[in-house]
Amino acid sequence: MTKAFIYHFVLIFVYIGAYPSFSQQIGITPVKIEQELPSLSVNKTFQDSEGYIWFATAYGLSRFDAFNLLTFKLKDEKGDTVANQNILAVSELDDKLLLGAENGIYVLEKETYRISPFPDERLEGRRVAAILVDRQSKIWIGTQDAIYVYNRDFSLHAAFEQHPDNGKSIPDGSINFIFQDKKGEIWAGIWDAGLHKLDKEKGQFLALPPIGRRNNPFKIIQDDRGQLWISTWGDGLFLFNPEGGENMYREIIIKNKRRGVGKEDLVYNIVQDRLQKYIWVLSYSGISTFHYTDEGRIAELNLSHLFQYTSNFFQDIYQDRSGTLWLAISGKGVSTISFDKPVMRAFALPQVQEKYNISPNLNMLYQDRENQLWFNLERIGLGKFVPQTNQLATYSNLRFKDLVSLRAVNCALEIDDELWVGGAYETIMHVFRKENGSLALSRTIDLAQYASEIGVPLHLFQDTRKNLWIGTNRGLMYKKSGQEQLHQVDDVNGHIMAICQDVRGSIWVATKDHGIYQIDNHSSPKSKRHVGKATAGLQTNQIETMDTDSRGHLWIGTKDNRLLSFHTENGQVREYANAHLLAPNQILHVVCLDSTVWFSTTRAVYKLFPGSNRIFEYSSSDGIPINMFTKGAYTADKAQQTVYFGGHNGIVQFWESSFAPTHKSAVVISDIKINNQSTVSLGLHEKYDSRKQSLVLEPEDQSLEILFSSFEYTHPGKIRYAYKLEGVDKDWVYAPRERIFATYNNLGKGRYTFLIKATDLDNRWSSEVTRLHIHKKPAFYESNVAYMLYAILILGLAYAIIRFYVNRLKLQSDLRIAQIEKENANKLVQTKLSYFTNISHELLTPLTIISCLIDDAQMITKKNLSQFDKMRFNLDRLKRLLQQILDFKRVENRQMALRVGREDLITFMSNICTIYFSPLAKRKNINFEVSPGDCLPETYFDADKLDKIIFNILSNAFKYTASGGSVKLVFHTEPVQEFAHLVVQVQDTGMGIAQTELDKIFIPFYNNKQAKQQETNGIGLALTKELVELHHGSIKVDSILGQGSTFTVCLPVEKAAYTAEELRELHDSFIDSANLFEEVSDASVTLPTPVEGRTDIKILLVEDNVDLLQTVHNVLSRTYSVVTAQQGEEALAILQKQEIDVVISDIMMPVMDGLTLCRRIKQDPEINHIPVILLTAKNSIDDRIACYQAGGDSYISKPFDLKVLEARIHNFLTHKRTKQEDFKASPQINISTLDYTPQDEQFVEKMIGVVEENLTDDQFDVVALGNALGLSKSTLYRKTKALLDLSPSEFVKNIRLKHACQMMEKDKSISVSEVAFATGFSDPRYFSTCFKAEFGVTPSEYQKRKTHRIE
Repeated sequence: MTKAFIYHFVLIFVYIGAYPSFSQQIGITPVKIEQELPSLSVNKTFQDSEGYIWFATAYGLSRFDAFNLLTFKLKDEKGDTVANQNILAVSELDDKLLLGAENGIYVLEKETYRISPFPDERLEGRRVAAILVDRQSKIWIGTQDAIYVYNRDFSLHAAFEQHPDNGKSIPDGSINFIFQDKKGEIWAGIWDAGLHKLDKEKGQFLALPPIGRRNNPFKIIQDDRGQLWISTWGDGLFLFNPEGGENMYREIIIKNKRRGVGKEDLVYNIVQDRLQKYIWVLSYSGISTFHYTDEGRIAELNLSHLFQYTSNFFQDIYQDRSGTLWLAISGKGVSTISFDKPVMRAFALPQVQEKYNISPNLNMLYQDRENQLWFNLERIGLGKFVPQTNQLATYSNLRFKDLVSLRAVNCALEIDDELWVGGAYETIMHVFRKENGSLALSRTIDLAQYASEIGVPLHLFQDTRKNLWIGTNRGLMYKKSGQEQLHQVDDVNGHIMAICQDVRGSIWVATKDHGIYQIDNHSSPKSKRHVGKATAGLQTNQIETMDTDSRGHLWIGTKDNRLLSFHTENGQVREYANAHLLAPNQILHVVCLDSTVWFSTTRAVYKLFPGSNRIFEYSSSDGIPINMFTKGAYTADKAQQTVYFGGHNGIVQFWESSFAPTHKSAVVISDIKINNQSTVSLGLHEKYDSRKQSLVLEPEDQSLEILFSSFEYTHPGKIRYAYKLEGVDKDWVYAPRERIFATYNNLGKGRYTFLIKATDLDNRWSSEVTRLHIHKKPAFYESNVAYMLYAILILGLAYAIIRFYVNRLKLQSDLRIAQIEKENANKLVQTKLSYFTNISHELLTPLTIISCLIDDAQMITKKNLSQFDKMRFNLDRLKRLLQQILDFKRVENRQMALRVGREDLITFMSNICTIYFSPLAKRKNINFEVSPGDCLPETYFDADKLDKIIFNILSNAFKYTASGGSVKLVFHTEPVQEFAHLVVQVQDTGMGIAQTELDKIFIPFYNNKQAKQQETNGIGLALTKELVELHHGSIKVDSILGQGSTFTVCLPVEKAAYTAEELRELHDSFIDSANLFEEVSDASVTLPTPVEGRTDIKILLVEDNVDLLQTVHNVLSRTYSVVTAQQGEEALAILQKQEIDVVISDIMMPVMDGLTLCRRIKQDPEINHIPVILLTAKNSIDDRIACYQAGGDSYISKPFDLKVLEARIHNFLTHKRTKQEDFKASPQINISTLDYTPQDEQFVEKMIGVVEENLTDDQFDVVALGNALGLSKSTLYRKTKALLDLSPSEFVKNIRLKHACQMMEKDKSISVSEVAFATGFSDPRYFSTCFKAEFGVTPSEYQKRKTHRIE
């Protein structure tokens, strides 16, 4: 351990009086400011009237408040820092500090903390080392060769200068000191000129006889007995008696401490402390201490050990108002000598370090009747320390090295000259005899022999009846006096933390988690009372420590860091300490002496006076060498009124003492930092007035830090502070001990009051509260002027808003009138449109009946008459007209959305022209030409919308082009802006359109006035324009009257031009452009020859129109077995009773419509395999998507041809059976080739999965398959037959054979028998027969074929 470390952290004490009767102790403590001092050469120390300590150094002046140090520099009249900052003397007058320096005297105004030169030019540049403010507030200033006396207002009162012709002249020499004694006499010491006294009548200084050879008095004091002491520079120390005549000087010899022989001549400071009345003398070789003996003689005290860890180079010594001495040490800063250190003795146990090379760490401590301390040393075990002889011994490594339990000891107790020892890891108790200072093993007691699972011993206690109590980590045992038998107390459980006995003889046992038990000690021990969580005031079962006092109280330390007293009679609980005081340390032990209660935590020891509730803390700052107290390391000698605590670095002993340090001082606000700038250092008195305790903050002052202190310099860390800013803090904020300041940020405007209070050294909160009044000025935007501007702005804004709304209401009224006029003008148009829209739905069903009757008549007559084609052409034309009305209504109501998909543009355009308009051109004798240009290979557009656009424009061209004319369609793709666009031009040689009519042709219900007859409903071009714009395109027309017209359409065909919502969401096959022409393609299909009475395919026809139902039934029943129903619920009932192969249903029906019926079918696992074809009067893309989303397998729009319906049914069934045959014949399991709906695919996958799980089980049959699927045998047969054209047994066999193929393909060397057994066939020959019947070859031939292909 280095000297520096010891100097900073270990305090050395001297005991006053004879052991063990102590009153108080002296200790020296370094003040940790050496890094902050401007210089480690401290010339003078001074305490002002407020309580601040000031240090005059070689490089400036520092102010200390016990926590913070502020430094100030000497400045000239201009406010510039002077070069020489060496300050030699400090004094105070009113609210000013007088600073004597090498280059004059300066004044520090404490109100503003500004330093300026003294207002007398005579002192400028002169060395000032002596300043005195006498009892009349006169200022005496000693310079190199003069003494000046000033009044309180700094006016000159008198001057004593060196002048040969002046009777008041003083000798030449620097003034060492100016002193006023208790009688009011003024004394001055002059360098090499001796001691002088002021003759008040003559007004001059009179020289006294020389003092010593050099006659150089340096410092003078007067002690409490009136004795004057003079230190000299070169002649030593003298007692001075002015009335002594020739014997007025008596020398006090000071031994030279460096040389060890001879006297010390250079003595430069003296002080007498107020507490012990010692005379402390600073000399060139160190410090000497003198005191008056009882006989009145002066004797020297040897206190050299106090300073053995200092440099012994001392510059100044000063006593503050509390009696603390401040010692300036050259190169080390400042230390304090205090007289209120605790009455204690520390045992560092250096023998442990010397013997074992480890630091002592004790976790068990016990004092026997011989005052010997028995302990457990970490890593070593049981040991003994004798404080009287300072001897230490350990036992686990000597003769008892085989006793493992001695290597870690929990407890020890002396009973009748025997030492009982309990180990930490065994249930063993060792009993030793004490013989000649050593131990001899007497016997061993195993607690487990008396109680099972009793645990290891933790505590030993002997009551007043000499009964032994043993507390373990699992319960409590006892042994009655005079008996050897141990007994367990049954109703006391848990980890025992403490055992004690009250004044009435009851035993109290504290546990870790089960509270406290009171044991009846008069008969058979048993618990008679429990104190714990249910006890008012205690409210916990977690106890850390416990003891009893002589007044009937239990003293309890809890796990949550509370110290409580519990009265054993009335049950009253009182709290004395809590986490506010003890945190973050944990309470460990409590010990009751006569008048005090001692308790320890992990870092400190506390002494409590219960009567006054005063608590004193002792920690490392008081010289306690233990840096961490440990659980179990404590013992007490209540007879001697002493207590021991142990831990890391040794043992400390405390005695019962009524002495306690005192401190009573109000909290002061020592500094305020605004935006991290000190108001004191910068002299911001206009903001902070320390006299009025007021603070003014500007709007830009966002950060506020308030520093405070109570001027407790000896024990600063023991004072606790609490503060509150009214208006911000709801309750008191308890500051951590290392954080002696309060911070606030971004305070709002207004007035606040900051409150601060502190405890005394006894941890009692003072009733005196310091207040700081804070005024935060408002920013401009918060000022009254700003609020006035805000009011004007709000009123102006309100006026503008009101005016705006008045004008708006007037405009709305005008617009409403115009809207009413417009509505009246368009009322007829809307009525007409609504009529056509509603009647269009009603007309499609009769049109369908007519179309079906035409087909029926054609099939019956078996003649292809031209009348039939004309009837179909006009039906198709009427259907498109009706669809136009529906689409226009949908566009107008914004209910039509784009469904963009990838299409073949050239094929799409060719189909429209070839199917619809080529026959029309021949009939009307019009030359129709289609001219495709360069087109992208991949285009994106809404096929339905583009079909309507092209159809309407071409229809318009053919309508107004006479026979012999021409119509030409030209299209290509080209880049327009950032996307590729389709450009379509339709040119005709018709009548043309007048220029005045061109802007009207896209208005609904407009008709060309040049037409001879009105063959249009007037909405075709209007719908076309809406569809083009919906498609993000444009349409324009160029026309010359009498020569023809050209319509140009331009719309994007690139995928990036459309949003994700506009791109097609369903599969292309659902809304492929080919579907627009499927009726025509289906009509060309050769229908099957009707067979009378054929019933293998059963169709359920659902239609609410009886005529249409009967017509379709008559036609389909020639080929199929047909069952009819008129609404959805009736159809569902039929499906539950009959086996149906195909369902054909209309959508618009009462009770239950076709979409709901379709959903119900697809949600029912019994019938969801049945395909559904929907008949709809709606033909838009959205309508088709709705059909497929409902689960429909196909749809046909009304009106339809019966041949189309029959072809659709025939193709659907033929395609289905082809896919079924392919699946059966394929050796691979590929469900996707069946083209089923997701529900059907999931069902087939589930069936295959069940078969595969039971592939090797030859007992797996149809019943097991049905059970696994949750279906009856009949339902399973119906579904597998409909989906795969296989019975369930055939399906199982087919899946087994497919897996057989896969096995043979994967492993060419596998035998047929192995494959048979692996796929659930018990007979290989039967397997081969089935395999050949399924795939046309034997298994062996299949293997050879596959092998041959690979080769």
